[in-house]
Amino acid sequence: MIARADGRFTAGYLPAAQITLQDGWIRGKGGLPRLQVIFAGVTGDAAQFVLVARTRKSELHQKTVTLPLAGGEAPSITATLEGEEAILAGAGEPIRLGLTAALDARPR
Repeated sequence: MIARADGRFTAGYLPAAQITLQDGWIRGKGGLPRLQVIFAGVTGDAAQFVLVARTRKSELHQKTVTLPLAGGEAPSITATLEGEEAILAGAGEPIRLGLTAALDARPR
């Protein structure tokens, strides 16, 4: 990837799990908030997905969600929005995540 900032070009890379598709956004009422869930890969016996969310204030946040494999494969996930909350369903109990900066926090 090549990015331009302050008139200078910088080369780098962008993990595929952080690339959102233009038509892949799940939208709330109106344009914002919106989210995407992107399959990132398999680690051991778990599948990893990246939730990318844009809030009503146009802030961009992301969180890696790890779910157990289903029959050796990544589970199918359905994502919906309820107000300012993402709901991920398809593997066990639905996961509810508030669309705030807390999504970006790394576990300690």
